[in-house]
Amino acid sequence: MTTTVAMASLWLMPYIASFRAEYPETNIKLVASDAVLDLTEDRIDVAIRYGNGDWPHLDSAFMFGVKFFPVCSPSYLSSFPVNSIEELRGARLLHLEGPAAPYSEWEWWFASNGVELGKLGAQLSFNNYPLLVQAAVAGQGVILAWGNVIDDLIDSGALVPMLSGYTPANQSYYLVTNRRRALRDEAKVFKKWLMARTAHLR
Repeated sequence: MTTTVAMASLWLMPYIASFRAEYPETNIKLVASDAVLDLTEDRIDVAIRYGNGDWPHLDSAFMFGVKFFPVCSPSYLSSFPVNSIEELRGARLLHLEGPAAPYSEWEWWFASNGVELGKLGAQLSFNNYPLLVQAAVAGQGVILAWGNVIDDLIDSGALVPMLSGYTPANQSYYLVTNRRRALRDEAKVFKKWLMARTAHLR
């Protein structure tokens, strides 16, 4: 199976561990790649993709949506408490570059909430989301949380919301299979299992 580096490292690994505990004889090869792989050429049975669910020659099943909201470490929040979106503009905002950036960058989030971000000072940017998350956990600034993806870090208290509420994404995560090739029995079991385990997110 394949998905992005962020999804593989921040969300999927516990599910794979649980599945292997229930189905120890099933072999799994996880290909983490931010490039969109061709399921036929790369012999991929199952993929998790972010989008509108419409991909040529692929069947997609809705898994869950994403909620965006600003989070930081408890130590950063204690040093820079905010009470409004306007105040948040003065925080140390950490930025994402790369394929996922258009869906979750600060300019989009502020505009979606009716606030102009304005000119920013020196920036700290990362080319993948797991690095961005690590920087926030280390107290280096504020990131946009991908709600339903990094909930474990929020539940543990490693990251805390800076404001109440969230902004829904205009795209979602889907479990994708190849319409042009029969799905192997092991992949059918995994697909059914994962969709059942994530039902609470829908």
